[in-house]
Amino acid sequence: MENLSHSSPDMRRSQRKAYNKLIFFSFNHEQTKSQKVFYARAIDISETGMGIETDYPLAPGHTLWLDDGSLKTGTVKWIIKHDTRYRAGIEIYTSYNESSLAISETIEKYRIRLDDATDEFIRQLEMIENRCLLSLKDERIIEDLDRIIDNMMSFCKEFEEKAGYTKDELKKIISRFHRDTNPILSKSYYINRARTWPQGYQGDYMTLEHIY
Repeated sequence: MENLSHSSPDMRRSQRKAYNKLIFFSFNHEQTKSQKVFYARAIDISETGMGIETDYPLAPGHTLWLDDGSLKTGTVKWIIKHDTRYRAGIEIYTSYNESSLAISETIEKYRIRLDDATDEFIRQLEMIENRCLLSLKDERIIEDLDRIIDNMMSFCKEFEEKAGYTKDELKKIISRFHRDTNPILSKSYYINRARTWPQGYQGDYMTLEHIY
């Protein structure tokens, strides 16, 4: 048996009782555009927690949506590898009602829309790049580029206002957006300097001189 956490399974706030039920859980995968669903066997339960067995290698800190007949959300506090399966202790901190479920569905919808919008944004910028390579006399390039950027900025504004993410979550999403768009946008001298700010305020004059 291999202990994968520094937390002890015996450190429980409430006494658990035996519980044998097939449940499923899910959490947002950064590598995918859809929410993955996994099955587990609930083995004990208390007022504030649940013990589960699963084939999936969870890690302490994972936030899960669980369904054992009612919708709950919780955090993995500890995990132990047992043969080929994993036993995990979940701290339950809220039960879903219709309002919270609607919020989670809105968050997921906007996350998928952002991924799609980012992919389309990159595709359109690559098309603009190819047009520049073919001809520098295409007067519509600037107009089309302005439209593409304006559309993406409008969606980003809507995303920040309506998606329902916290400030810390938005920081991570912005960082991922920069990472995904960097291969194409870093080819722009101005955007690259604005994003990397290589010399701080002292380097601003160089950017302004290029613009002039």
